[in-house]
Amino acid sequence: MAESVVRTIQDVGQMNEQLLALRDAVLAISSDLSLTEVLHRIVRAAALLGSARYAALGVPDDTGKMMAEFVTEGLSPEEVALIAHPPKGRGLLGMIMRERVTVRVREIGEHPLSVGFPPGHPPMGSFLGVPILYKGRCLGNLYLTNKIGSEEFTVADENQIEWLASHAAIAIENARLYEEVQRLTVIEERQRIGMDLHDGVIQSIYAVGLQLEFIRALLEDGETTQAHDRMGTAIDALNNTIRDIRSYILDLRPHSFQGNDLN
Repeated sequence: MAESVVRTIQDVGQMNEQLLALRDAVLAISSDLSLTEVLHRIVRAAALLGSARYAALGVPDDTGKMMAEFVTEGLSPEEVALIAHPPKGRGLLGMIMRERVTVRVREIGEHPLSVGFPPGHPPMGSFLGVPILYKGRCLGNLYLTNKIGSEEFTVADENQIEWLASHAAIAIENARLYEEVQRLTVIEERQRIGMDLHDGVIQSIYAVGLQLEFIRALLEDGETTQAHDRMGTAIDALNNTIRDIRSYILDLRPHSFQGNDLN
């Protein structure tokens, strides 16, 4: 009886530790809006939660059939450099990506869809693959291999990684939306700058050009005094334009393009 109570207390304690670890993992992957950093945090969290020697996150391309990106955890840069090529989305990894199902096997090489590893790849045994789904779309897939301290991943590992994947999907989508907003903001800002330049600097320079044309005509007619006076006005206008350009470069806000002209 006493042993049963002790075992129950230990199980509860372990469960609490796992829940805390999952909470920390969710907070970590949700605290950054950089897509690249979010992907790396997800992989690190998955490896920690699943007690996996290696973990990876495969991101499908637009067709959903091939890998566009493959982020790893547990491999040193030197080990990564030895691998002939990253997974392309064939075999077991591709099946998880296409069919969007969780796969847990004791030995990855024994699965009928396993196609082996590319040259230079470290040996891997136990395997857990979980799709990252968001509103019916597959945003990526988590792959864990080589369970630490055990010959295979457990049902509890599977449940935790699936739970992590559900939160990871939201984090990835948020990061992608943020990057899209940033991209649109840059385009919008470029358009605004272009309009400001067109309405301000270009018109100002054009006006100075017209004044110089008029000054040349005055000189050809021998009106040197009037030409001299006009030249001073054109120089002042040009200096004002240069000052506005300098201010625009410094803070991207023109100081005197608002409704001014040089006529």
